[in-house]
Amino acid sequence: MLWMVLLRKDLSGIRQGANDEIFQCGKPVLTGVDADTGYVYLLQPAARSADRRLRHILKKKYADAYLEIESILKGVKRASSLVENLNGRLR
Repeated sequence: MLWMVLLRKDLSGIRQGANDEIFQCGKPVLTGVDADTGYVYLLQPAARSADRRLRHILKKKYADAYLEIESILKGVKRASSLVENLNGRLR
């Protein structure tokens, strides 16, 4: 059982890991490589689609901007709803 062997590996010596997503036969695979030695410590099929993974990464990286835009959009939706209600009353 390969996964049992991998669980016993000591990864404490890895000071900086380079994590990324690659594609094998069109399917996303999460990878992790020790930046100093080139040792590959992670090769795992991604549980989600590449688009969803990219959205997650961008959302995490730009969380503040994402929340601000989300707040603005909610305000626009509320304002639009109020205008529609007002237009309905004026008819």
